[in-house]
Amino acid sequence: MQLRFIMRECSSGTGRQSLVNFSIIIRGAAVLVSLMLFSSLAFAETPNISKEKTGAAKISERVSLELYGGYLKGQSKEYVYDPRTGYMESELTWKIDEALVVGGTLNVRPFDWLTLRLGGWTPCKSQNKMDDYDWQVSGQGDWSDWSTHSNTKLNRAYMIDAGLEARVASFGATPVFDRASVSVLAGFRWFNVNWTAYGGSYIYSSNPGFRDVTGTDPDDDPGIDYEQWMETPYLGIGGTMSKGRWLIKAEVTGSFWGRARDKDNHFNRTLIFEEYYQNTAMLAGEVSLSYALTDDVDLFGRFAYIKYYEAQAPTSMTNYSNGTTSYASGNAAGMEHQSLLFNLGIIWRIF
Repeated sequence: MQLRFIMRECSSGTGRQSLVNFSIIIRGAAVLVSLMLFSSLAFAETPNISKEKTGAAKISERVSLELYGGYLKGQSKEYVYDPRTGYMESELTWKIDEALVVGGTLNVRPFDWLTLRLGGWTPCKSQNKMDDYDWQVSGQGDWSDWSTHSNTKLNRAYMIDAGLEARVASFGATPVFDRASVSVLAGFRWFNVNWTAYGGSYIYSSNPGFRDVTGTDPDDDPGIDYEQWMETPYLGIGGTMSKGRWLIKAEVTGSFWGRARDKDNHFNRTLIFEEYYQNTAMLAGEVSLSYALTDDVDLFGRFAYIKYYEAQAPTSMTNYSNGTTSYASGNAAGMEHQSLLFNLGIIWRIF
């Protein structure tokens, strides 16, 4: 029922672009999996897989497909600093709430100990909000200017994850579990998100006046467009444990070697701010519980969290009304992101 509801919502006008993004992910996944299958069948000795009709949870098969729908909650932040003092002059918080997500993962096991995986997700409907705080009045410790924008559109968002899972230890039956394993993980994650904030209300300071100017903007007036890109190689550790028809799986991944960039377009000021970040840090974790309905089909639920820690960098400012560009060196800007994802879905062990 949940998947049917999500697909109905995703077929609405607001979700069509996200479905296009997801279809691109699936098509790319199909091509890569075909290549992985060809290479594994051509160059690897076929593992001795015994597909017994036991109804017990399977830790893996040669090829499996996960399809899921879920709920996403997250936020990104962008910062403006005085690079000479480190004083924060501005903070913008972009929120995703009540987002319906569709996603999938293809898993291919060319060897008994190695699993290759390629997956991704994209939201198809969401509630969004942006809040913009400035600290522009000297002598005031609190914010001087604030605008809030409940009419904020999520133009696109997606996560693509390509990685491998190499089993390094396995354990036989005990009173606690039937089977268990420990694996090392490595891979690469791509993340992109883009919003546009429209209309909104504001409280500004005239300086020397403090919070003495209020007003609203038309709901259809675009104010700020903001986009983030993250490209992150990662390492991690994971584990599985099965008991009867149940299987629990958990993993933690992290990185200090990511790259990121962001772009902030202020329409009314005709200004674009851009930053490029190096050696960004990321930490992610997830836990899932699945139940084997048959030898080939499982139902599962998964909880996942990811955080891209704040990175700082110089900034460029381009006025596209006159074509001039200026630069601020040092740590003049910053960005970060975090999100929670809960999903329900099925696992189909194809063969």
